[in-house]
Amino acid sequence: MTDIVELLENFPEAGVRFERKDGLVHVYLDTPEALSLAPSFLPPTKRGVAPDGREVWVYREKRGVAEPLSATGFTGVREYTKHDEATERGAMDAAKAEAVEGELDSLIERRAGEARDADRVEELWKGSSRGEAMKRREANRWLWIRHFEAVAEVLRKRAEEFDVKAKELMETEAG
Repeated sequence: MTDIVELLENFPEAGVRFERKDGLVHVYLDTPEALSLAPSFLPPTKRGVAPDGREVWVYREKRGVAEPLSATGFTGVREYTKHDEATERGAMDAAKAEAVEGELDSLIERRAGEARDADRVEELWKGSSRGEAMKRREANRWLWIRHFEAVAEVLRKRAEEFDVKAKELMETEAG
């Protein structure tokens, strides 16, 4: 029970609120979803209706642990009215509990599958990115090769021009 309390106290969107007072833990079920799922996740205990109409489940806190109240041990708490067990809104039979559990399992599986699919897409993207990067490096390598070949050709022509000028200068001085 304490694990559930810690989880739900940090998740206000769940529609479950906890209040500790006079050695009791009051679990207020604020939404229809919380009300329908409570029997699947909370231990059975004495239940009532708060003055504002919300259903509340009451547990006794002993040494930091919330324990269910026995039906006879729940007396002297004025803000709750007794419920007829047959008309409790939150009561679910075993088949409904199984159905809810099945829906939760399928939701978890679907989300896990989506995560696996996202991982697969990311791996494919990384692979295609690596391939594209390799192609780009190879294309750039060939561009640099052509560039340096062109520079070498220009320098060879320039060297020939310098050779011609040097021969001309040598012939004019000798002559």
